[in-house]
Amino acid sequence: MWNWQKKMLIKKNWLVKLKPSKKQLESAGLNKKYNDSWVIFEPHTYSRVYNHSLDFAKSLLKFDNIIIADIYAAREENIWGVSSEDIVREITLLGAKAIHISDYEDIKTYLSNNVKENDLIVLEENMKKLEYL
Repeated sequence: MWNWQKKMLIKKNWLVKLKPSKKQLESAGLNKKYNDSWVIFEPHTYSRVYNHSLDFAKSLLKFDNIIIADIYAAREENIWGVSSEDIVREITLLGAKAIHISDYEDIKTYLSNNVKENDLIVLEENMKKLEYL
């Protein structure tokens, strides 16, 4: 298990909303002082990625570090041919940097190697696989 001491972990499900309100951002701790901000986003369903990849990308731009996990299919088949890389590509086109990491152990390792003390880490609430890092 990764030691989260002296690191902030905020779990809020507002990331699934396309435009979080100021109140939601404040409740997630984004109005407080911290060093860098991190977000780990697991897109849900291929159809949502197909229809909203640009909206997802725009909503993630406020973070310093963006990690996109694999799409959670929820029994959907990928008839659209989309992937998490589509969101990464949209973020890049908007002038920011994002990475796609598909394996949860690799996400933990990446965070362990890169997150500094007093960084803010935001997980969307659906990311149960990372909840007990």
